[in-house]
Parts: sequence; structure tokens; C-alpha cells
Amino acid sequence: MQTATQKRPCVFEPQAIAWDQPSASLGNEAIRKRRTIAGAAQLIVHHPAWLLPWRNPIWFEFISHKVMRLTSQLLLLIVAVCNVLLFDQPLYRILGILHAGFYASALGGWFCQRLGIPSLLLGLQLMFVTLNATTIAALWDAARGRFRVTWRRPGDANTDSPASGHSTIDSATRRASAHRPTAANWPTTPVRPSES
Repeated sequence: MQTATQKRPCVFEPQAIAWDQPSASLGNEAIRKRRTIAGAAQLIVHHPAWLLPWRNPIWFEFISHKVMRLTSQLLLLIVAVCNVLLFDQPLYRILGILHAGFYASALGGWFCQRLGIPSLLLGLQLMFVTLNATTIAALWDAARGRFRVTWRRPGDANTDSPASGHSTIDSATRRASAHRPTAANWPTTPVRPSES
């Protein structure tokens, strides 16, 4: 971002390859998202000039990709309030019932997860609600100045305390770590975005 705001060229390098290990559980993904979203809030706090279109040459991309995701929970709340206020109208009564059913199904997905029962039918709703709840938690972190600057794996014990000397990484994360590509088995040709 600093390079772009200085109006210096940013180029795509097809030979640059990054490996990303997916989270082994919804809880680990929530931790990762919380850290990432708090970082987005930190960008706004430390660089408020990036919110000004005449100071930021990629203003639209910054607002749409970084800032709008921080306001999505407010928009969801506005939708819910409008459904309640307009509940006496047939269309909004139907929409309100569907709205409530969506969140009820997310709660059902949470219960299934707690019981160890995988549910493809309810998993998407649970992920949507979890990620939005994670955004609220991240904004609370940002409001208190709790930005995690030390990157750790989400499965590490006590991610807020660097002094923690032990880890509680679950078995799925350990298996995923064991299969992380090394220099010996990297692909001989770069994987470009169009090929992934």
C-alpha cells in the first residue's frame, strides 16, 4: 500500500510462489481471520489518509476490499432491524422469517459441530455467522489497541502470550504441516493464478 500511495509501480512476478496452509478447523480459521481483520483496522488507524481518494491512487480497491468488510456487520444489523420494523407487510414478513431461519440454521450447525457431526447443509450458514462474529471481535481488539504483530499458527497455545512454551496443535493441523511442500518437492514450474 505504501508503494502504491507513493505512485511507484507495483508489478506481478509470476515466479514468486507462496504456500498457504489451510486452517484445520473452523476455530483456527476464526483466529486467523480475527488477526487479519484487526490488521485491516490497524491500517486505517495508522494511515487515515488512505481513506481519501485524492491521496490514495487505489482508493476504490482499498475501500471495497479492506474497509467495507469492517462495516458488513452494521449492514446486517440494519437489515435485521428493517425486517422487524416492516414485519406487518407480507413481503417483509416472509423475508423476516427466512432471515430468522438462516440464523437458526447456523445455530443448528454450531450444535452439530459441538457434537462432532459434520453437516454440509448447515456448515455454510455457520461459517458466515462465525466470520462475522470474528470481525466484531477483531474490531474490539482494534479498539483496545490489541493488534497481534507476532504471527503464530492459530493452533498454538495462548496466541496472545509469546512466552507460552508449549503448543496444543490438533492432529489435523499436525498432519497438514507434515505435508507442507519443501524445497525438495516444489513444483518445477510456477503455478500461475489462471492455473490454480
